[in-house]
Amino acid sequence: MVQYNHIALVRRDEVIELFKNGCLFPQSTIQFTGSLAALAKKPKDVLKIFEKTPVIEYSINYFMLYFRTENKSLSKGLKYSDLISIIPLDEDAERMGLSLSPQVKLERPIFQQAYLLYLQKSAINNAIKGVENIGVIFGYDDLQTSIKKVTKKIIGTWVNLILDEEGKTSPKTIWEFLLTYVRSQTYPNGTAGAFLDTMSVVHNFTKGRDEMKDQKCTTTGRLILEISKPTYSQLTECLAQSSNFTKAADKGYKGFWKIAPMYFILLDKLSTASEDGTYIGNTPLNEFVASVRTHYDEDILKPALFLVGITLGQSSTYKMLYAIKKGELPFLM
Repeated sequence: MVQYNHIALVRRDEVIELFKNGCLFPQSTIQFTGSLAALAKKPKDVLKIFEKTPVIEYSINYFMLYFRTENKSLSKGLKYSDLISIIPLDEDAERMGLSLSPQVKLERPIFQQAYLLYLQKSAINNAIKGVENIGVIFGYDDLQTSIKKVTKKIIGTWVNLILDEEGKTSPKTIWEFLLTYVRSQTYPNGTAGAFLDTMSVVHNFTKGRDEMKDQKCTTTGRLILEISKPTYSQLTECLAQSSNFTKAADKGYKGFWKIAPMYFILLDKLSTASEDGTYIGNTPLNEFVASVRTHYDEDILKPALFLVGITLGQSSTYKMLYAIKKGELPFLM
């Protein structure tokens, strides 16, 4: 009799459900021919199984189940007697294991490469949704076109670079140096720090590598620190006095030296949103948005918001989105 191979992506509690009830109706499955080992060598094919799955935050909560059935269709579900093996997504899930009685055997995480591809794709989607959310929050529907020649493919490259904790890939463009920048100096918080951070990014871009040069010790850095309660406008004028600096920044992207500090300022502000997303510091979100739109030029503001959206993503902007759209969402209190 002909038998059909399937893998199913299921939650941990669904594995328990299968053992208790003897059957399961998984939402996400792939039917395949050949061996399981051969399928594991085709991570892009396996990636399809994640399409119907919500965002996976923790690999330990999901498993792959390998079934062999007599029916090609799974309309009647999968039976415990069809189950061949249980496969964790990665080594963390393998270590965590499954507490079932009788005890079960876990296979090696042979689909780990497919899971890594899924994580990359998920991170890119999270960044793009973050841009969309920030656009709705601030009332702009064209943020994704605010920086010239930045495509979704380039956004993917940026996100993968951000995820590269081992440093296998080095930043090349000025935007990549900005998005992967981590402050290494004791700069003050607030507006002054945002401008000093910008100077560090431009310095790193010019040198082609991250350097720990303290921008407080430069002529422009000292001018920035001399201003009491500095404003964005005042510090932009400070940067403009250094033609060498502005030329170096404009070589990466024209106007970068105005966009980058705005990005750092907005990122800092929005990162301090209240738990429910309704306040930025002590200011109601809608008032904060109105103030930002009133005081800053769109040619600078839009690219900065676009970059903030990529950095914060859906996961750190959805509460602010719901707060700004509350009147249109009947399910909210």
